[in-house]
Amino acid sequence: MAKLEKTVEVNVPVRTAYNQMTQFEQYPRFMEGVQEVRQIDDTHLHWHAKSDGQDRKWDAEITEQQPDKVIAWRNVSGKKNSGRVEFQPVGKDKTKIILTMEYEPEEAGAQGKDAVKLVEQRTEQDLSRFKKLIETQGQESGAWRGEVQGGQVQGQGATQYGGQYGAQQQQQRGGQQAQGGDGGRQAGGALQQPFQAEWFPRMSEVWEEPFVVMRKMSQEMDHFFERVIGRPLGMPRWAQTGRNWTPQVEVAQRESQVVVCADLPGIKPEDVHIEVRHDKLTIEGERHEERQWQQQEFRRSERIYGHFYREIPLPEGVDPDAAAASMHDGVLEITVPVVPEKRHGRRLDIRSPR
Repeated sequence: MAKLEKTVEVNVPVRTAYNQMTQFEQYPRFMEGVQEVRQIDDTHLHWHAKSDGQDRKWDAEITEQQPDKVIAWRNVSGKKNSGRVEFQPVGKDKTKIILTMEYEPEEAGAQGKDAVKLVEQRTEQDLSRFKKLIETQGQESGAWRGEVQGGQVQGQGATQYGGQYGAQQQQQRGGQQAQGGDGGRQAGGALQQPFQAEWFPRMSEVWEEPFVVMRKMSQEMDHFFERVIGRPLGMPRWAQTGRNWTPQVEVAQRESQVVVCADLPGIKPEDVHIEVRHDKLTIEGERHEERQWQQQEFRRSERIYGHFYREIPLPEGVDPDAAAASMHDGVLEITVPVVPEKRHGRRLDIRSPR
């Protein structure tokens, strides 16, 4: 087993750093090669990653979790892996994050040493991207303040279970739903109970603020589709917190390049951050609310402010180093060249038998 310990300091309070780290389904935003992290229940995660062109899937269990202090886990399938993330406040608005991990290298011998160095480098880069993410946002995108000891949720922190582990937990609890917690972390899996129209508005709500009711109806319908098909249409699971929104995009292949257009009206180019990798493109940023609108005595708005994020898969063969971006009339255009596969050949002469 190989061991590593890495440390990073982030310029946010310890509560903010911890809350963001509990949003496991957002890990693909800063972890290289991770395609998806699906929340099965409060203590189990399903991982999907791609490395060296190979897909890898495994399940992990959260063994310990103390708000603002520690998160620990271990793999229950796949390669042996266990780790621990500790949070230490450094002043009022700074947090020291210490990651320790024990894992089984992909290779043995000399190749194993190279694999260990690669894991260490990748871990450092992941922590750096997490630092950039939380400092850019300035606030967490969700929170889960439950406590886990020995793989079991303590107190009233549990959410509704789903998936394989959820079915087992539901049987143990006699079919009762788990309640409580701060929300923020949502369990995935199949639909366990018939859909209830919780969004059906009261007449007083319709009269007072119709747009609020319409948004609530839309959000509840998204939750319904998420429970049925596993993810709301066109939107990441974590983007339903109310502080995030998702821009509309158009993707096309033009000649030898992929062209991605995103509608970002009213947003300055310096408020947009773009990252292009070999397998995906991420667009995120912030739409700021103008002060002149905040000072109005009466106001009704359908515009969405705050942090936005969008992730677009890219086909094989793209060249991220040659990507370019431009912005005109509120439309962001990103072009990523596609490098054609090179096929080398040579002529063969037929030799006479000796």
